[in-house]
Amino acid sequence: MYTPTHGRKWWLLRNGRTLLCGGILLLVLLPVLCFYFMIVVSFSVFVWAALVILFTMDILWIKHASCYRTLYCMAEELRCTLEDFDPLRLIIKVRKGTGSYFILFHPYVSFYSMWIAMTRLGPVWNVPSRHYQVWTPLKGSYPATRDRYGFMEYVRPSGIGRLFPYILSAQKREIVFDEELMKRVPHLHDTARNISSLRFMGLAVEKKKTILLGLLTRFADSLQVSQTLEVLKKAADEIEHPPSER
Repeated sequence: MYTPTHGRKWWLLRNGRTLLCGGILLLVLLPVLCFYFMIVVSFSVFVWAALVILFTMDILWIKHASCYRTLYCMAEELRCTLEDFDPLRLIIKVRKGTGSYFILFHPYVSFYSMWIAMTRLGPVWNVPSRHYQVWTPLKGSYPATRDRYGFMEYVRPSGIGRLFPYILSAQKREIVFDEELMKRVPHLHDTARNISSLRFMGLAVEKKKTILLGLLTRFADSLQVSQTLEVLKKAADEIEHPPSER
């Protein structure tokens, strides 16, 4: 895997493990700091508020560092060229062959996922659990009305899974393909049915452009993400170059 060496964002991606250890160490030291302020310094409301803010920021730090580590390990195992990285939205852009693909890791808690939850998804029970979004841009315009977060029902745990998402294993569900995609690539189900964590694949809108989107559960590994990239590649090729035009 080729990784750019310059820039702060690349340093964050490569050093996710170090950042994670630092965040955990700070979390361990916080009770000591709290005890110090209680015994030595006057424990005012302002000190309490500062400690709460520090604790909250440290938790977010730990969550983001864990995501950086996950994405970096994922990119390494995919054996592809890493082209870009968004440390806030937790997106890596990779090149595999001649195509560009985006892989977003959506944790339950991060700056961006919290923003999405507040502005897009409404009540807390509508917020999806940790999942992956994988997509590739399509050349041309195709019928699509919803963006990536318009399909969250396919990766949101159902029933008891909402209460115990970390205890239950991956729920067995059928993969959903949107109708427009199946018209253009009718054999897609046979190609993708062995990807156990894949829950949805279809056309979506990203920055006024059409993308081919795949949604995978939190149980997806690098092999399943790699298989999803291959399916996206074949489907995108058939959409952009239908057999009737070859």
